[in-house]
Amino acid sequence: MFRAELVGGGAAPQYKQDGFFIFSGLREGNYTLRLTGERLQPATVEVAVPAQTHVFLESLGDNELVVIVRGVQDDNENAGGKKITFDPVILTKQIRAGARVVSNAIPGDPPANLSAPLDVGEVSTARVTNGVGLAQGSIVRVIRDRSIRMNLDPYYMFASPTTRVVGRVVSKQNPARPLAGARVRVTGMNDAAVTANNVRGAAIFTGVDAAGKSIVLGAEKDVSAVTNERGDYNLYFSNETLASYVVTDATLQALDGAGVPQKVLEVLDGAAVKDRVYRGFERFLSALREAMVSEGVSDELLLKHRPLILQHSEAFIRNLTLEAALAGFVPASKLQPINTAGRKVVDFELDGA
Repeated sequence: MFRAELVGGGAAPQYKQDGFFIFSGLREGNYTLRLTGERLQPATVEVAVPAQTHVFLESLGDNELVVIVRGVQDDNENAGGKKITFDPVILTKQIRAGARVVSNAIPGDPPANLSAPLDVGEVSTARVTNGVGLAQGSIVRVIRDRSIRMNLDPYYMFASPTTRVVGRVVSKQNPARPLAGARVRVTGMNDAAVTANNVRGAAIFTGVDAAGKSIVLGAEKDVSAVTNERGDYNLYFSNETLASYVVTDATLQALDGAGVPQKVLEVLDGAAVKDRVYRGFERFLSALREAMVSEGVSDELLLKHRPLILQHSEAFIRNLTLEAALAGFVPASKLQPINTAGRKVVDFELDGA
């Protein structure tokens, strides 16, 4: 449950289903909207209300599928249309045909749209009308609908392992004093800078995976978080690219050196597992179980060695550079190793400017 309120007072909104709310009877002017909710990070939105019209609030990049084009070809069924391929993603809700598609590589007029729906499940291709200009490396935003996405707070308990960075920001002069309102941002990933890309008005951030390939990290709220009154912050990465596992020769060598039984190594070295990309902890674990059972390896043996298997699998994220900043204080930066689906605590002490 969430709550919407206008800072400084005013009428309460009318709440509807599916997260909709309406403020009625507002005069022309500028307003500050504050959104709060249980186990959610508060959000503040500045709103300019014109005279005698309505405003539909949205946060660009929030409720969208954002991908990097890996391949493109003409769609012979649609003049000017393109078929694009991208790294596989899992959709939990269908994106309808006709959904707006934007990219810096696509002219703004006429608009581009999906010519076929993207169904629930794993998808890696899309058909785009008016895709002229799209090329390998283009960043594409497929817009589900206009909305504001709220992030989870530092105390939320995730149902499954999630790549997560949490911590506190305090004053260096007085460590007992938490610093509320400090912004902690991911500025680097795998020893390379995280880049902000302006994609038709939305800041979309990209980094590089462990193999040096450019990947989408998300919008501003996906790469930064603001501390609460206790100085706590919460960064988590739901993008499956940041929770991918690959068993490679290097993995097998490390596990052999760690004393993992030969029977387990043989299963990991088989065609059903080795060198295949598994996106997400649950999917990787399910594949391991299936392969182990087919070869007569017990769940107990898998459970015993699972931490080592996860640790040495070739994850797409190895380290992050984090920066904490607050007006009146000197920014601080840290480079930290990160384990896929792990929880990392990174605290900051900021020196007064």
